[in-house]
Amino acid sequence: RVAAPNQRGRAAAAFQGGFLLGGVMGPAVGGLVLGISIRAPFFVYAVTLGAAVVVVITTLAKTQLGEKDAAAKVDDEPVPGWQLLKKALRNRSYVTALAVNLGNGFTAFGLRSAIVPLFVVNGLGLDKAWAGYGAFASAATQAPLLGPAGRMTDTKGRRIALMIGIALSAGGF
Repeated sequence: RVAAPNQRGRAAAAFQGGFLLGGVMGPAVGGLVLGISIRAPFFVYAVTLGAAVVVVITTLAKTQLGEKDAAAKVDDEPVPGWQLLKKALRNRSYVTALAVNLGNGFTAFGLRSAIVPLFVVNGLGLDKAWAGYGAFASAATQAPLLGPAGRMTDTKGRRIALMIGIALSAGGF
């Protein structure tokens, strides 16, 4: 709703850029916490995610949706955030999008951020730093592609971008 329809791909690319920045900074901070335990970074990550949830919940509670949206069949009356969330969870398209993003997050982020570092250290017997090098290499590969991917989504549509992204992800997986 914030980005114009012809700029949503680029907005999504900027949003993803934030995750990449976290993907680079996270291992740097995590490397400092590794001195405590190999599991400590996951607890730090859980606490920061919890803080993000609190921010979203408090912000969403104050959100009003007054914009007319025929596709979502939203009334002219402003809707409090919690009622909007309740309505959204009854929408099959929204729930499907949540499920798809959960699968994407699990494979693209969960495996890369949680399982791979443990495998590198415990399975391969490499130094902890190699997990950070791998996260940096992943982010360094993705970052320059975000702008072009966002522009392609805005100009050619989401379908082709999704098909290319899914094919590359499946091939890499």
